[in-house]
Order: sequence, then structure tokens, then C-alpha cells
Amino acid sequence: RTTPRDIHFTGGPAHDEAVGTWLVEERRPVAWELLSPRLGEIFARYGDSLLRLTGVIWTAGDDRPLVIHGVQRVFHSPVRLQRWSRTPATSIVAIGDHSAAPAIELMADALAASATGLPADAPRSRRTTKALELVSEGTRQ
Repeated sequence: RTTPRDIHFTGGPAHDEAVGTWLVEERRPVAWELLSPRLGEIFARYGDSLLRLTGVIWTAGDDRPLVIHGVQRVFHSPVRLQRWSRTPATSIVAIGDHSAAPAIELMADALAASATGLPADAPRSRRTTKALELVSEGTRQ
């Protein structure tokens, strides 16, 4: 059974119409050793359409948040913060053009596949399936 995840695409006055921002969230801790190589593969394949990615990752086995940041095909070393300023959860924001949509789907899949710590029937990451349509249905000004 597929559980919906939130993947939001928004465009607006801050970007060219061809560029938008996605937010992918996961409410369970993730196994970084599983997620990290998948993100690397996604960036290697889709780096030209992914302009920037930044996120705070809730990792299994370490209570401190892990901050990630990448620009196109360059991914910087993750950094651990001392503590959470909010309820722990993974949030990844990606900026890219419309051709980045498959990469965002792969990121959401990688997050869900690396999530740990809750029963299989617990709520997983959330997603709206019409992410790209949101831009043409009212997010542009």
C-alpha cells in the first residue's frame, strides 16, 4: 500500500517561472547510511536540474539534527547541530527547474525507504501527487 507524502512545488515572484521549490518531509528518523548514497546518486544524475538542496535530517541513532546542503553536483559535508529547535523531523527543500520532478520523487522514495523506528502501518512521509500542477493552479502571481 502506498502512503501519500507531501511534496510541494511552488513558483513565484522570487524565481523565474521555470524554477520552483519543493519541500519533502519525513516524520520518522532515517538511517543516514542508507539515505546518503541514494542522495549522492540522485545528485549525480539530476545535478543540472537541481540548483540547490538543503535540509535538516532526523537520523536514527543520534539525537542531534544533521544539516545537508548541495548545489548542483557539489554536495558539502553534512554538519551536526547541537540540538533541535523544533520537534525532530526530516525536511528537505530543493530548488530546481521542472525537469527536477523525477529527482524529487526519487528523494521522497529514498527518505521513505530509509525511515526507521515506527511500525509499518504508522503514518509515513506525506506527498501530494500533483506537485507540478500547483504552480499553474495559483502559486504564480
